[in-house]
Amino acid sequence: MTVIEPVVGGFHAVPLEHDGSTKLFGEVAMLPRRLMKEGQPGFVLEAPGFNHSHECNACVPRPPLVLTIRDGRSVDISASPSVRPLFARDLTAHRRVCFSTERERNGSCAAFVADAARLGQAAFAWRLMLSHYRPEPAGYPAALRSYLVREGYLTSAAASELPLQ
Repeated sequence: MTVIEPVVGGFHAVPLEHDGSTKLFGEVAMLPRRLMKEGQPGFVLEAPGFNHSHECNACVPRPPLVLTIRDGRSVDISASPSVRPLFARDLTAHRRVCFSTERERNGSCAAFVADAARLGQAAFAWRLMLSHYRPEPAGYPAALRSYLVREGYLTSAAASELPLQ
């Protein structure tokens, strides 16, 4: 997807990308005006999902990914406090499925913890996830913890404090 950005004397085409890739997930929605900062447009997509459980890939929920345009390039602002309301709303839906008995709930558990991490509540959500996730395949908590660090939801130091059992 390409965004047309007005610049002095015309327009500039800016490709939306995340981590250097233009392969993005989900429908693009505009960030609600009340959450926009500095008049910059915001685009809400879906972050890359965590599918260590080998669940139906289309069924794996993904937390929001929020991009904006700055200095002629696409920038991930998902960690910005201004967009926390998106993660709070998303967390509720993922918590409901994670805490259910649905067989393919681990993707929702991952999204629940990722959303909570954006809200500064990762440790609390992690403890809840450990008591609700489906323990198949083996190694799910360790793989999820690595994913959360790799995708920028947690620092390595914060992740090291999360128990695996």
